[in-house]
Amino acid sequence: MSIFKKLILLVSATISCLIIALCLTGYFLISGTGNDSAKSQLAIYSNVVQQEIEISMQAQKTFGGILQNDHAFARAVAAGNVDALRGSAKELMDSPLIDLVTICDAKGVVLLRGHSDKAGDTLPATRASMKIPLTEGKTIVGIEPGNVVKLTLASGVPIRHEGNIVGVAILGMDMTSGAFVKKIKDQMNVECTIFMDDTRVSTTVINAEGKPAVGTKLNNDKIYQAVISRGEKVPSRNTILGAEYDTVYWPWKDMTGKNAGILFVGLSRANIESAQTKVVLYFVLAGILVGLLMLACGSYVARAIVRPLRAATGFAEQVAAGNLDGTLAVTTKDEVGVLSRALGVMVQTLKKMILETGEKSREAEEQAQKALSAMKEAGTAKEKAEAGQQAILQAAANVEQVVSRVSSAVENINRQVDASTTQVTFQHERVTNSATAMEEMNATVLEVARSASAAAESSERAMEKAREGEGIVKNSIDSIINVQKDTEDLRTAMNKLGEQAVSIGTVMTVINDIADQTNLLALNAAIEAARAGEAGRGFAVVADEVRKLAEKTMDATKEVSSAITGIQAGARDSITAVDRTGKNLGIATDLVAKSGEALQHIVSESVAMADQIRSIATASEEQAATSEEIARSLDEINTSASETATAMQASSDATGDLTHQTHELQSLVQKLRSDG
Repeated sequence: MSIFKKLILLVSATISCLIIALCLTGYFLISGTGNDSAKSQLAIYSNVVQQEIEISMQAQKTFGGILQNDHAFARAVAAGNVDALRGSAKELMDSPLIDLVTICDAKGVVLLRGHSDKAGDTLPATRASMKIPLTEGKTIVGIEPGNVVKLTLASGVPIRHEGNIVGVAILGMDMTSGAFVKKIKDQMNVECTIFMDDTRVSTTVINAEGKPAVGTKLNNDKIYQAVISRGEKVPSRNTILGAEYDTVYWPWKDMTGKNAGILFVGLSRANIESAQTKVVLYFVLAGILVGLLMLACGSYVARAIVRPLRAATGFAEQVAAGNLDGTLAVTTKDEVGVLSRALGVMVQTLKKMILETGEKSREAEEQAQKALSAMKEAGTAKEKAEAGQQAILQAAANVEQVVSRVSSAVENINRQVDASTTQVTFQHERVTNSATAMEEMNATVLEVARSASAAAESSERAMEKAREGEGIVKNSIDSIINVQKDTEDLRTAMNKLGEQAVSIGTVMTVINDIADQTNLLALNAAIEAARAGEAGRGFAVVADEVRKLAEKTMDATKEVSSAITGIQAGARDSITAVDRTGKNLGIATDLVAKSGEALQHIVSESVAMADQIRSIATASEEQAATSEEIARSLDEINTSASETATAMQASSDATGDLTHQTHELQSLVQKLRSDG
């Protein structure tokens, strides 16, 4: 597998691990955050529902106070004047907080119902909204079952005339009409249900027929016992009519203080999980985009590393094949660039040495040619001498014994001299070639020693750079640790910001309650001003302004609450981002530490390599010294061979003289024979 493929495989594996880790982190983070957020939201929603009920109770108590101070209304009740009471009932039912009006006399006989034509029946004396006002003369407010309407948020108001209780006015809001639970769902996008005992009497939960699931049972005895029997507020996760919800159940009390039913708010898990799935999908898409970017960067870096390596490898293969004319165009300044330039210098040095060797070979060949020519000339001369010698021998046949001995001696001497001359010449050439080769080898060894010294210096520089990198890695680790400390401080500050935002939200809730009360008081004042007629017009204007101011205060409070919610969400997101940053810094610290360990290993290897290169340089220098000794010995041998050749030449000259004397002797013999 090539280096490029290995690098791409490493980058791909890293990216895959990163995407998997990012997706898992996002899933667990969003799941935990989503569940916690759902629980906190449901707690807030349940408080809002309870506050809505309490506000409605307070409004009914306020209207009851208005009726108690209406003397005309009291006279009509005492007289049983239904026509007069009908106008008052209509006026009360025009209020959005009142759906039901029932007016009874002191015996519990219904004089008028504003919400129904039914009248003349007697309400049970045990009914709390009748019993308390008639027997104790107090106004009572609470949730109560009824005859016409199954469940009412009602107030029982005693009506006095001339100091005597003459009747009771029951004002109420229909809790079974669906208006209350629909209002809750429209405002907060949450399912809401009112149970009478364990039966749904009003709900926004839809059944399989597409209608509100009114009349269905709770079917969860554990929750029923906790809420009704022990009066607990129970957060839970339940399956309701085939759908899963995050829920909160808590009791509502009737006018006697008994836990008579259950209130419920719930968030559909389908919506929560859909939102969580979208967020996880965003994490996946972000991871893929980051992975593609990292893959592109990794591919670019891998190509930048592999390209000069491939060029250097190709160049080395050409040199190995015998092509020394190629060039290596690598301009990087990293280790690959240093290696490439060293290869180029090595090839140039090799070419130079080959050229020098070729020149030496040509010179040796020329000397060999000259020696061969000389040997040919000597052979020719020898042949002529032998022919002359044969003639002399034939002419001196009569003095064969004397001349033969002399001639044989001369021939033996000549052969020995020729053989010795040939051996000395060959020995001289071999010694000359050996001396030349030793000079070339000595130059090569010196070049190797210089290259080894340069390599040792390069290794020293690489070791220093690795040590500098090790120091930089240590400084990086210290910087990352400082960033982790700053990140933890930032997380603590964000937590404090979230706590302060919660405190502000509590204060804004109190302000909102005050504004609600102010609005109700302004409404009461407006009703009183309307009753006062012309004299109360100015007071009505003031009351209207107070009401508008209260509404503005409520609107501003809602905006501030929304802003605080945004701040809390931003704080949570910031804390999450800070935690994620802390984890990433921890990973970065581990990676930098590993880089430091790798650099330490590189320093150790560089020291070992430098020692080895210095050993090579030392050995090369010793080899060069030995080569010089051998060269000097060869020079001495060459000198000795030259002297031997000179001596042999002298012997040859002496033999020539002897031959000449032999010729003279033969001439003398010939002359003697001629004379003879």
